[in-house]
Amino acid sequence: MATFKTIVRYKRADGFYQVYIRVLHRSKSGYIKTDKFVTDKQLSKSGEIKDAVINKYCAQEILRYTELVNRKDVSGYSVTELIEYLMNSDMEVCFSDYATKFINRMASEGHERNAKNYRLAVNHLERYLGTTRVMFTHLSSSVLTRWINSLSLTNRAKEMYPTCLRQIFKRALIELNDEERGIVRIKYNPWLKVSIPKSDSTVQRAISAEACREFFNRPLPETKMISSLPELGRDVALLSLCLGGINTVDIFELKKENYKDGIIGYKRAKTKHSRKDEAYIEMRVEPFIQATFDKYLSDEDDEYLFKFHKRYSNPDSFNANVNIGIRKICADMGMKKEDYYCYYTFRHTWATIAQNDCDANLYEVAFGMNHSHGLNITRGYVKIDFTPAWELNAKVIDFIFFSSKKSKQGKARDFETPADKMFRIHLKSKCLPFKEITESQYYENMDMLPPVRHTRNFFFIGEPCFRDLYTFCFHVEGRYFTGLRSVTTPRKELERQMEGHYRSLTFRGGVTKGPACAITGKTNRQYLLTPYFFTDTDGEKKFICNLVTGPDEEPDIRNARKNMAEILLSLRRHHFLYFSGHKRRDDMETFLEEVKKQGHTLLANGKLLQFPMNRESVSFTGTVKETQEPFFFRIYDRDLFLYLLSTLRNIRREKAEM
Repeated sequence: MATFKTIVRYKRADGFYQVYIRVLHRSKSGYIKTDKFVTDKQLSKSGEIKDAVINKYCAQEILRYTELVNRKDVSGYSVTELIEYLMNSDMEVCFSDYATKFINRMASEGHERNAKNYRLAVNHLERYLGTTRVMFTHLSSSVLTRWINSLSLTNRAKEMYPTCLRQIFKRALIELNDEERGIVRIKYNPWLKVSIPKSDSTVQRAISAEACREFFNRPLPETKMISSLPELGRDVALLSLCLGGINTVDIFELKKENYKDGIIGYKRAKTKHSRKDEAYIEMRVEPFIQATFDKYLSDEDDEYLFKFHKRYSNPDSFNANVNIGIRKICADMGMKKEDYYCYYTFRHTWATIAQNDCDANLYEVAFGMNHSHGLNITRGYVKIDFTPAWELNAKVIDFIFFSSKKSKQGKARDFETPADKMFRIHLKSKCLPFKEITESQYYENMDMLPPVRHTRNFFFIGEPCFRDLYTFCFHVEGRYFTGLRSVTTPRKELERQMEGHYRSLTFRGGVTKGPACAITGKTNRQYLLTPYFFTDTDGEKKFICNLVTGPDEEPDIRNARKNMAEILLSLRRHHFLYFSGHKRRDDMETFLEEVKKQGHTLLANGKLLQFPMNRESVSFTGTVKETQEPFFFRIYDRDLFLYLLSTLRNIRREKAEM
C-alpha cells in the first residue's frame, strides 16, 4: 500500500523550502509539489515541519489521497502513474481555463483568425451562462442544446460557435482523460447527444464588368463627414479590384518596406502560416489607381504604408467600416438589401472576369490571387516571376474600366450554362483527386468564405478556382477530405463520389491467383505463368499481372515472388486504383511533381490517349530521358486517368523509340 509523508527536499536560493508530499509505493519514491513554503525557523532540527497551518493542509491532502487509493486497485501502478492518478482524479476541471489555453496555443501557432472565432464562441457561452468560469460539469447536453437554440436567429454563428466548442471539448477529452490509467477528469461527452444546425447558405456572387462600372461611377451619397465611409468603401474596393483582389487585412498591414518602385510585395495574412512560400506575392500598382493609392499614403515617419491604422484600431474594424461604406453606396443605388455588395464581391469579381473575359486558365487566376492549389511545394523552391500576375491584372482593369464590352457571365456568373462535350471533359480532367485533411483544416476551410453550397457533410469554398470548379470539402465516418469539383455537380453524383472514395480507402480487396500455365521461351526453357487478380469495389475481377518463374532456378523464383509482393503492396497502398512496378517510384503524383520540378523529359511507351470502356486498365510506362530511370504505373480508375492526362500537359514528353 502507498504511504504519504510531508517533507521538504532542499533549500532554494531565496532561503525558502518548497513543501512536498512524498509518495512511497512499491519501494519507490515520488513527490507531489504543494504551493506551500517554509523557512529554517519553521523546521525542527530533524527537518520536520513545525508550522501548524501547513501541517493541517498537508494532512487534509494526505487524507484525500488515501481515500482515492482505497477506491481503486493501484497495485499495478508505478509510482509515477500513481501520482498522475492522484493529481488528476476527482478534480473539477474548468472549461473556461482550458479553452483559454487552447485558444492561446492556436494563436501562437499562427492561426489568429481562427483563434478569434473560437474566442467569440467561448465568450458567447460564458455570457449565456452568466459566468466567466464555466466548468465541464456545467456543459450537459440539455444546457448546450438550449444555448444552441439561443443562436437560432443568427446566420453562421449557430453552426460555427457550437462547432468551435465541440473541437475544444474533443481536444480536452484527449489531453485530460486517460482511461487506460483510470484517469477520467471529464466524466462524459455531452456532444454525442447534441445536434448542431447548419448555417444559412450565403452565396456571394461576382458581379459583371457592367455592374462594376455602375458602382464606381456612382456619385457618392451626400454626407457632412470630411472622410466619409462610402468614400472609404469605394476607394478600398477599387484598390482590391485593381491589385489582384488583395484582402483588407493585407492592405491594413502593409508597411513602407513592402512598397518599392511601384510594386507592393507582401505575405498574405490568411495563408502565410500554412504555405512553404509564406504566401508571398508581388503586385504592380497600375497607373489607373495611382491617385487613389497615393491618397491614403501615410506620413514619412510612419512605418505603415497607409494611414488607415490611425483611424481604425485593427484590421477587423477597418474591414467592417469598408463594408459599411460599400453597403451605403448600394443602398443609394436602390439595391435590395439581400443584393448588397461586400468587400469580397470585388475579389470574386477579379477572379471571374479574369477567367471568363480575359481568357485566363486555372493556374493563372490562382497565381494572380495568391492561391497555391498544389503549387506551394514548387513555389517553395523557385524564385517566382510575378509579371504574369501583373499582366493579367492589367487585362482585368482594361476590360472593366477601358472598354464597353459586356461580361460573358452577365449580371453574375451563370453556372447553369451548358458546355460542349470536350469542354466538360477538359474540366473533369482538372478535378484534383480527393486527399485527406484534418478536421481542423476542414473547419478552417469552412470559415474562409461563405460556402457556395453547404450541407451537413460537404460544402464548396465560396471562391472559384477555374470557371465553375471550386474547392470541395466533405467528411465521411469521421474522416475529412478535399478536392476540386464543379459546383453544378448534382448532389447524388457528389454523394456517389464521396461514398466511392471512402469505399476505396477502406477497401480490402481480395487478391487471388489463377491456374498456372507453362510456356516455352525462345531458348526452349520452361517458364510458369501464374496470373494474379483482385476483386474491385463493384465485385469485378481485374487482372494485375503474371508471376513468371523458372522452376529450375531457386534465386529467380525468390526474386520473382519478391517483386510480385511489392506490386501487391503498391496496389493496396493506392487503394486498388493503380500500382507501380518500381519500388522507388511508387507514388505517381510525387514522381510527376519531381519530373516537372527538374524539367526532365518523359520517354513514354505508347500514346496514352484513351482508356476504352472495354479495357479494365491502362499502363503508363517508359523512362526519364535525362536519368534513364524506368517507370511503370498500371491505372484502373478512369477519373485518375483523366487527371493524369491533365497533369502531363505541363510535363515535357517524347515518344520512346520502339
